[in-house]
Formats: sequence, structure tokens, C-alpha cells
Amino acid sequence: MAGPRRPLSWPWHPRLQRVWRIRDDELCFTQRRPIPIPIPFCTPLVEGDVGTRWNARSATGDRIVIEIVRGR
Repeated sequence: MAGPRRPLSWPWHPRLQRVWRIRDDELCFTQRRPIPIPIPFCTPLVEGDVGTRWNARSATGDRIVIEIVRGR
């Protein structure tokens, strides 16, 4: 089931923008700016509600925390 594609901005790199979508049981990010990268990076999706957090790895292997937040 595909989810909505929403832009994401990262506070440490304000010009970096990605969109996300849910594909099967994964959360997938695709970079749009500054350089469009058409290959998505996917990480396992965890069921939860607003405030749910889980640890994952970025495309570069860095540890990241993903959190479900209320839409803005």
C-alpha cells in the first residue's frame, strides 16, 4: 500500500529535501534537493501512533531515530 508523498526537511541541512512513502512494510525516502536521487532508501516500518520512535540506519549506515509526528 503506497502512502502519501510528503516533503521532509532536515534541520542540519535546510536545503536538503526528501519525500517519503510507505511501501509494503517499509518506510521509503527519496531525495529531491539539492540533487535529485531517484533511488529510494527504505527502512522497516514499525506500527505505532504519534510519538512512536524507533532506531534505524540511514543510507550511509549512520544510526538515526525515526519518530511519528502529527502532520503540520
